[in-house]
Amino acid sequence: MIWLVPRISAEYRFEPHHWEVLTLEDSSKKLLAAETVKRGEFEEGLKERLQASSLR
Repeated sequence: MIWLVPRISAEYRFEPHHWEVLTLEDSSKKLLAAETVKRGEFEEGLKERLQASSLR
């Protein structure tokens, strides 16, 4: 599997950052090992980070 890993630009747009080439097994292991975050927590954290960076 080929994964495109993005970054967020100063204008809050996704930009290509780098590619990762993994087997299906390695991809599955990484996805299953990731910590889950509730949607509300994710959105709130993202909002805080975006507001903090706009104050700079």
